[in-house]
Amino acid sequence: MHQQVSATPPSTGIRLLRHLRPVAFWVRRYLPSEVAGTTLLLLAGTAVLGATGSPLRAALAASVAENLGFYSVAVGQVVLEQRRAGARGRALVLRSLRLAAAEYGPAEALDALARPTLIWLATLLVPQAVFALLVGKVIADAAFYSCAALAHRATVVLGWRQRVAGPVQAERSVPLASLAPPAPLEAEEDLDDDGGGGMRARRRRELADRWGAHGLQALVARHGSPLLVLDPAVAVASYRELGAQLPGVQLHYAVKALDHPDVLAALADAGARFDVASTAEAELLATLGVTGDRMLWTNPVATPAERAAAAAQGVRLFVVDNATELLKLRALPAGCRALVRLAHSDARAAVDLSGKFGADPATARRLVAMAIDHGVPVAGFSYHVGSQMNAVEPFLGALTTTLALVDEVESRHGIHLDVLDIGGGFPASYDSPATPLAHITRALRPVLAALDGRMTVIAEPGRAVVAEAGLAVTRVVSVAERPDGAWAYLDDGLYGSWSNVLTEHVRPLLLAAPELGGAPLVDSVTVAGPTCCGLDVIARAWPMPRLAVGDVVVSPTMGAYTSVTASSFNGRPPAAVVIVDSGRSAAAQRPSTKSIAVSRNCRDTGALKW
Repeated sequence: MHQQVSATPPSTGIRLLRHLRPVAFWVRRYLPSEVAGTTLLLLAGTAVLGATGSPLRAALAASVAENLGFYSVAVGQVVLEQRRAGARGRALVLRSLRLAAAEYGPAEALDALARPTLIWLATLLVPQAVFALLVGKVIADAAFYSCAALAHRATVVLGWRQRVAGPVQAERSVPLASLAPPAPLEAEEDLDDDGGGGMRARRRRELADRWGAHGLQALVARHGSPLLVLDPAVAVASYRELGAQLPGVQLHYAVKALDHPDVLAALADAGARFDVASTAEAELLATLGVTGDRMLWTNPVATPAERAAAAAQGVRLFVVDNATELLKLRALPAGCRALVRLAHSDARAAVDLSGKFGADPATARRLVAMAIDHGVPVAGFSYHVGSQMNAVEPFLGALTTTLALVDEVESRHGIHLDVLDIGGGFPASYDSPATPLAHITRALRPVLAALDGRMTVIAEPGRAVVAEAGLAVTRVVSVAERPDGAWAYLDDGLYGSWSNVLTEHVRPLLLAAPELGGAPLVDSVTVAGPTCCGLDVIARAWPMPRLAVGDVVVSPTMGAYTSVTASSFNGRPPAAVVIVDSGRSAAAQRPSTKSIAVSRNCRDTGALKW
């Protein structure tokens, strides 16, 4: 029996605090301007009255001084906000003036009409003249500040004004409450009670639309299993979509996420740039016609020979995070520059990369000074928020913190840093919806826009580009009843395509092909791989239809960190790769057998052609 628990009403204190929020906002936002304006009004009015004896001149001087004091502080607040957001020079002035006009312009227009009217009405309704003037002023001020506050809120909601988040570990003074929450799934998906919830229903529909009720079984019948089905067109579409959401940012696809030549070739043909971490990755791109000026070397650890080979290909930006690697750059040709990588630690990342990579601010300052002393050109800073970062705030916090360090270093050394690498970490949806990329990019755009003309901004998306381009396809090779319930053993597992469970802490979504034909979920199954290793378990207590040997089981969102980290443990080769050449066609198009290529080796797509 379930007990019904009633919600506890908020306490009187909490209710009081909620009512005081507008007052607190006024004190923080407008009281400094009000104090400055009133102070100058009194000083100027009394000074002119004493000097001239003319009430009219005193009133005019007081009015001008009040506006000067008020708007000096008000506009100054906006300038400081935008400077913290990274705006500089002409962009800082223009952006601040536009925002100040948007916030106070409507209020001034209303005030010009409302204030005389309200003061006049007050003199008619309130007997004492002094009190009447005060009442009229208070009501007029309330109307003015209400209008200004509403306009301020509108600029935030519309994305015109940057809400600055403080440094991640130190100061978090400005909340991100203005950012919309992740978009909910459709209502019918929210009602799903099967494993994976709404994501399972959504993926089931997508797979059924693309492959039909029996298309996956036919694919396995033709090519065997296990398979990794890749659609390069999906990767290209994801790359372009992210580029549209981050205008002006140079996207360097992280080859480490998926290095299949067909996918790389499709991205290269689409004009993509690339993030490389090894000589093999750079050479693979070279065979596809990608020149070094479209590559960025992001691995902070490399031998002198590796860096020299990359430089010979035309790579000119190299990430470093320690003195040893920085000094290696002295041997590179003229034009090669360093990006100093900063550490960014956040527990919300699936994989926190700061334990191995990145310099703390003090070390970064020393590295820049060392580079200057040894004649190594520094282009700027780079950072990475962590792999599969499923939150907005870390992206914004890392950006604003890094820009503050840029300002400090430029001022201290009299140099100009013209490159900023904001890394990757953009999440993908596996067994549950990830934070939408639109929410992350919407938070970043105002800050990045302020850098236009000042810095070249680079990003290193990997998972966000290729995750949706991959589908793992396997078969059940054995079933068993064990003391803890039903088990199903697949012909692929953690040492193959599901290696992302081990290396990336992915929680994959598993679906049985019979589901696409309407088979109900009746069992709670432990799903395991085929190797002679007790760790090779993909999921436990996972809802499934009744499974039998030969049934097809699939996982969507398997393009990233799957084939690249698969091994041949127990002598089992990685999954064969099936390339679906859907070109520019819609995602729902079912591939024909003529548009499929299969390979056992990711670098040998010509083994079989259909």
